[in-house]
Amino acid sequence: MVSEGKLSRRQRRKNTSLQGKIFKLWEAYESGELSVNGLMRKCSGIYGPNA
Repeated sequence: MVSEGKLSRRQRRKNTSLQGKIFKLWEAYESGELSVNGLMRKCSGIYGPNA
């Protein structure tokens, strides 16, 4: 079934949004726009506590 593409994964909208932000940050890191430290700081802002 998997190889035929008949299975799909359901994901909540909030998780999809968070994952999209992380992917954009990762792309910026890979292209050299962000350092490791910058990547970690921005990720912590996404996953950190909301004030």
